[in-house]
Amino acid sequence: MSFTEAQIAAIEKNGNLIVSAAAGAGKTTVLTERVYRLVAEGVPIDRMLVLTFTRAAAGEMKTRISKRLSKAAYGASGARAAYLREQAAAVANANISTIDAFCAKVVFRHFFRVGLTPSVKTLDETETAVLRAETRGAALDRLAAELPADYRTLIVAFGSEPAL
Repeated sequence: MSFTEAQIAAIEKNGNLIVSAAAGAGKTTVLTERVYRLVAEGVPIDRMLVLTFTRAAAGEMKTRISKRLSKAAYGASGARAAYLREQAAAVANANISTIDAFCAKVVFRHFFRVGLTPSVKTLDETETAVLRAETRGAALDRLAAELPADYRTLIVAFGSEPAL
């Protein structure tokens, strides 16, 4: 694949980096190549933190990085090939995740520093949806009871309570 000047700059930049672009712009490809370059230069994958917004993107990133390292190992020999194979295998446990998963990992590891119990947990998608619906319902009930005219105006503006 050929890269644009901006993509090459992102791949070759030293230090921390945030990549922001529209869907389909090649973010995953650029980040894969960047991580590969860093690993090839001797930075172990377990010393990196790669954050995305979705689980699917994190999974795709892991798959692509592992394949890229494996492909490079196949073309190498000796200690370099062994190192690249080792790094490709280490991708499975690398810090490549969503932002919220990384934050949860930090909280779980350091629960005592923030005054939580060891049994602390984060909500899954179903629990989040239930809590959101309950909170929305309670807020609308309160609005309807305390400010009925405002509640009616809001309903009219959205067309119905479910649309709200």
